[in-house]
Amino acid sequence: MAAGTGIVPFIPILDQIMGRGENPKAGHVLIYANKHKEDILFKNKLRKMLGVNFIPLLSRNKTNTRLPKRMNLMYLKFLVLKKDQYFYICGPKSFEFETRNHLLQIGIVENQIQTGYQFKETQLTHSNLQ
Repeated sequence: MAAGTGIVPFIPILDQIMGRGENPKAGHVLIYANKHKEDILFKNKLRKMLGVNFIPLLSRNKTNTRLPKRMNLMYLKFLVLKKDQYFYICGPKSFEFETRNHLLQIGIVENQIQTGYQFKETQLTHSNLQ
């Protein structure tokens, strides 16, 4: 799950998956939140790599769509069918914090959620990504 420029770390991850000869469409879904469709970075590459598993959410989209405009608890409840999987969230701190909390609320175990920031109670601190 990414927002804005938080998409950048996903590109080498997907490249590595493809470099190992694996299909990134198998078992991987990428939800990418932005304000406008013009804000979507790497759109063609992501669409080619993930097909329908690339889900852009647009908060300021003026067209009618079935997708929510923002990542929210109800959408994650609908989308996350397997709780025994890992989640990577990258974007603005508020996006990471809210999305992480939504995942915890639907029963995802904390050690299955990786963000660009670590959360302790209400304090945000930069984490060391490996």
